[in-house]
Amino acid sequence: MSTGTAVYGMLAGVCVAIGVLFSGLAIRRRQIPSIELFVGVLGLVGAGGVLSTLQLHSSDNAAEYAATLKGAFSLWGIAGWVAILWVVGFRANIGFPRIPLAFTGGAIIVLAINASSPGGLIVDEITGLRDVYLFGEAFVVHEPNRSSLQWVLLSYALASTSYVVVAMTLRRERLMWGSDPLFLGLIVALAAVLYDFLVDEGWVQTPYMAPFGVVAVALGLAVEHAQELTKSERRLAQQSAVLENLVVSRTQTLRATHDDLVGQLRLQNKNALELAQLSEMFVSLSSVSVTDDDIDKALTDVVGRLAVIVQAGQAHLTWASPSAPGGGNVVDVQWAAPRLAAETPGGEQLHEITKVLTGGEDSTGSLTIRRHGSQPFSDQERRLVGLMAEYLGSFVQRLQLETRLVNSAVDHERERIARDLHDSLSQTLYAAAFNAEALSLTVTTDSDLAAESAVKIRIMVLSALAEIRTLLFELQPTETSLAELIKTLCMSLEEIYGMRIQLSIVGDGPPVPPRPKLAMYRIGQEALNNAFRHSGAEGIHVTLGIDDHGARITVSDDGVGFDVDAISTGHGLRNIRERAGEVGASIDITSSTASGTALSATWLRVPAEPTLDLTRLPRMGQIA
Repeated sequence: MSTGTAVYGMLAGVCVAIGVLFSGLAIRRRQIPSIELFVGVLGLVGAGGVLSTLQLHSSDNAAEYAATLKGAFSLWGIAGWVAILWVVGFRANIGFPRIPLAFTGGAIIVLAINASSPGGLIVDEITGLRDVYLFGEAFVVHEPNRSSLQWVLLSYALASTSYVVVAMTLRRERLMWGSDPLFLGLIVALAAVLYDFLVDEGWVQTPYMAPFGVVAVALGLAVEHAQELTKSERRLAQQSAVLENLVVSRTQTLRATHDDLVGQLRLQNKNALELAQLSEMFVSLSSVSVTDDDIDKALTDVVGRLAVIVQAGQAHLTWASPSAPGGGNVVDVQWAAPRLAAETPGGEQLHEITKVLTGGEDSTGSLTIRRHGSQPFSDQERRLVGLMAEYLGSFVQRLQLETRLVNSAVDHERERIARDLHDSLSQTLYAAAFNAEALSLTVTTDSDLAAESAVKIRIMVLSALAEIRTLLFELQPTETSLAELIKTLCMSLEEIYGMRIQLSIVGDGPPVPPRPKLAMYRIGQEALNNAFRHSGAEGIHVTLGIDDHGARITVSDDGVGFDVDAISTGHGLRNIRERAGEVGASIDITSSTASGTALSATWLRVPAEPTLDLTRLPRMGQIA
């Protein structure tokens, strides 16, 4: 192999290496368009141009030379120039991608004209070949022969070259006229094109050098990209060093902060444990009621825990018992640590905290905490004992208030039972006694009247029995459901009055609590008694509905009706409204002479109050 052919082969290999390397880099980074992709494409196009030039110069006859010149040589040459236009547009960012796209369209037109014309763009007819030499090796080129189609190629070359010159000039200004390998490569490419013009004119006796210009541009791009990568690596190295120093500094700061936090956490662990114990005490006291039998035991446990928290040996609590009239019975709760229960310390200094239990403006007792030893109570421990004393004062006041409410409820219930006995049972028994006396007078003289009196006596006695069962239910609470109670009531009244009651029970909700259950039962009883006694109805209908929202009972009849506004202050309706008000139920009454009377009572469940939120309790450092 001669030297000239070897040079062509090495240049093609360099171009292929550049094309494969940068194309693979662009694919790996997934950046399209990118300078790596343009460098790779230009390298592969340059390899094709070098190989087609070698094939052109190696042709041994005019026909093969013309075919190569018209085909591969023209295709790769114009493709290389188009690739240069895209690279310049991308790097200089002048009219990119519109102008390079327009020149690409022009190149396609040039190639189409070249392919369709008989003699091609460059020669109409090859009249002959001449020999030229490269490193002593003979190559062939064609003799110059002008063609009118060359003006199309010349116009395209001038326009595209002008774009390259303007774009690179503006780019050079932005680069402050520093080192620019791409600019140098373009100069070499333009020089190669001008050199080939001299070859065509026969002024220079060497092969065509245009593909070598494409190679020069590809090398220039590769060098420029390598420089950019080097600068980027330097910047990254500098940034890495800065970050490393920053990490070292931050690590030292974090280590110091960590040590400080560890110290604070160790200091706060004791406070957190004390806060948890204090919260547990609050929860245990919140569940204590005035009806509990172990109030003293609960208070002893609480003051004992408080003494353990403040590291005391003794705790003494006095408070006015709410069970005594006026709260005059003083209860004394004492707690001592197991060590002090076995032996009394002697010769040690006694430290004491005494706080008055206050609820509002009245004193309700006192709390005393004692500790033996040389270490006095801290301010934080004193604040903790003061906070507990305030809470115990509120607790005692709550118990006293609950006691008064319970006593008031008992008195109110006694008055209500006495009123019920007077209004219903006593009058019923008196009427039964009166009819019994009338029966004794008429049993021998008027048998029909005697029989009527006996029936009345029977009805009155059964009514009295129903009232007694109701009172027993109120005095001895049962687990019987509201539905069962209404069923029993309807059966009793059917037996007493001898009239059928249509009962409808709908829904399957949760059980009704005792107080609203009793109120709804009494309201239904009063409404049914009114319907039987005053409406003159032939049919009575009772509907009971129980669901998740509450309970509703409706008593309707087809009787004569009444004026609701005129009789709204009657004793029976007043009792119904009072019972409804006690449990927060609502009453709805409609009545007319045409449709009878309908009374509805609706009770709604009240959502359960939220449990104690321990997260809202004061922190140890916030105790004032």
